[in-house]
Amino acid sequence: MNKLVYIVGGGTFAIKLAKVLIDNSINFEFVDELSARTLLGRNVYKAIDVPNVMAYFIIAISHPQYANNAIDRLCDVGVIRSNILPLIYESAANVLEHMLNVDKFRFWRLLDENDGNFLSLEKKFFVENYNDLKHNSSNKKNIGFYYIGKGGGFRGHVLNLPLLLNENFEVKEFSDQPAHLHNIESYNVMSEHAMLDNSWPDIVINPHFFECSPSNLPKLTMMHMVYDFLVYKDLVARVMGQPETHYLFIPSKPSMMLHQNICKQYKLKNNIV
Repeated sequence: MNKLVYIVGGGTFAIKLAKVLIDNSINFEFVDELSARTLLGRNVYKAIDVPNVMAYFIIAISHPQYANNAIDRLCDVGVIRSNILPLIYESAANVLEHMLNVDKFRFWRLLDENDGNFLSLEKKFFVENYNDLKHNSSNKKNIGFYYIGKGGGFRGHVLNLPLLLNENFEVKEFSDQPAHLHNIESYNVMSEHAMLDNSWPDIVINPHFFECSPSNLPKLTMMHMVYDFLVYKDLVARVMGQPETHYLFIPSKPSMMLHQNICKQYKLKNNIV
């Protein structure tokens, strides 16, 4: 349990992960090529100066190319690839936190056996949930509700819809957070990476703009805000165009016009309703 961990990265993602490790009394330091010598009172090393290459290295860098470059630098100085755990999506930090809260010993044991793949680690930790996704107990259609983000992922904006639909469909909820109030019985903690790999639902319902399911699955996005402007228009356009069929519940005429203009501006060709 007294294992040394290096957080690789120096941005907000790395700070978020650091707070998880602090809350769980895990000994850690940082590896970053650009940060100062200390961060949150911990040492920061360049890869070439890391004093313990046999420790665990958790990559908390959102940009894929930068993350891959960091992995290459660590391997070049003798770090074993299986001791490097890239998180890829920030939601993975939330799932990692949940694993530690549920069973620290199981987490470390599976990490020892792991090959440096967080998705594989996640599936082994929640093996019963993943086995359940392989078996449908009825002929009902499957509906998956997806919530991503600290603070509930806008879970409250779908109110009791999962419970209502559960009467006539197979309904499961998926989130990078532990179960919230009013959740249905079948609740699955899952990172964004795992959601993108999950083909269980026949349709996905989510109350925010995230790429949270395979592109071949139809998605219904229930907008959680009444707005007529966007700060992250590129993100919204990418997510609108991600599934082959995308239904949007739009709460106002100005918002409707905004999203129609996005379809034209970005030349989206998928089936948006």
